[in-house]
Amino acid sequence: DRLEDLNERLALLKRNSEKRRYTRMIQKYIEGEFTDELKKLTRTEGQILVKLIHRQTGITTFDLVKELRNGWRAFWYNTTANMFNISLKREFDPMNVQEDYLIEDILQRSFQSGLLPRQESKLDFNYTDLTEKWVTKAK
Repeated sequence: DRLEDLNERLALLKRNSEKRRYTRMIQKYIEGEFTDELKKLTRTEGQILVKLIHRQTGITTFDLVKELRNGWRAFWYNTTANMFNISLKREFDPMNVQEDYLIEDILQRSFQSGLLPRQESKLDFNYTDLTEKWVTKAK
């Protein structure tokens, strides 16, 4: 939702300099808000976060940075993340990657139990079909 709001506001700005200034301002806010928490993440949690960003937006973290900042910055962020065995280009693919299915399963159970507010994925998959596939494969 916030990303959609950001894109709508960017569309209202006419000049590239205004867009750059606005995205820098948002970046500074986000860094101030989340840097300490992000630094505490383990490698695995960082890898899962990258996948969840793709699930929620339908866009890889790399492409988001590239779109909102620039390709050079996306390249360096990805290079830095690779030092921690994290790829910003990683996609969430629960149909073909069992770990991603397990993440989706945890999310769905958390939504149903009320631990998390329901958030629909921007990706095209059916949870029932996923469960059927992975349960059948396990037998």
